[in-house]
Amino acid sequence: MKKRKIWIGVGLVTLILITGFAVKKHREESKIVVLEKKAAIEVKEHSRDIKEIKITDFNELPAGVKKINYDVIETSGKKVKGNSFKMSDFGSESKSGLIGGKTETGVNVTYTNGKKEMIK
Repeated sequence: MKKRKIWIGVGLVTLILITGFAVKKHREESKIVVLEKKAAIEVKEHSRDIKEIKITDFNELPAGVKKINYDVIETSGKKVKGNSFKMSDFGSESKSGLIGGKTETGVNVTYTNGKKEMIK
């Protein structure tokens, strides 16, 4: 009987720890998706004729700088790869081969976690 209580206790502690790690990971992923969405909106607002944005990589650099790499498919079907967007407390910077302007239509976005969304 005593061994059974010990195993039940060990099982409950393990379950609590696993649940805690899962919740923490989910919160971190949610923060990343929010930052990726913000970057996608900025790209949409400053580039013309975008049909789709695929976020390919998210990195957190020293001094709180977040670097988001992405590929774009323009409305003409042309793929523009190797774009990047950096954001920090001091503002943002985008390096791309995209046409300046603003995309008026909705843009399909695929985040690094595989989630897809249409931003308008």
